[in-house]
Amino acid sequence: MGAARQRGTFALRGSESLVVRGQAPSIATYAATVHRTTVPEALRQTGTITTAKGVRKSELVYVVGGTGCVNEGDVAWRKWTLSDPDIADDVEDPVTELDDFAAYAKSAKVSRTGSGGPR
Repeated sequence: MGAARQRGTFALRGSESLVVRGQAPSIATYAATVHRTTVPEALRQTGTITTAKGVRKSELVYVVGGTGCVNEGDVAWRKWTLSDPDIADDVEDPVTELDDFAAYAKSAKVSRTGSGGPR
């Protein structure tokens, strides 16, 4: 067995908001670095979740094959499978997103409308 083949290192940023009628939206932001390899297929994600109240919580995610472990803040490590819908959203796999986009791009049909010439 040789060394792992690196597929990429990615910087991620995102946000989520929860809106409850009659209350101000609750917004959380997320920033992480993801290291992804293909042989073996594995992912390591280190990040920070920041709530609207400014509370910061670290998150560490490891995934090898279809099994992963996550540690958020001071909570004990949790082990799970990616088929578990309650945990699959915690894994931000940019390679999967890029693969999905590439498949979409290959299947897209482009048509031109209008005269198409310079004016």
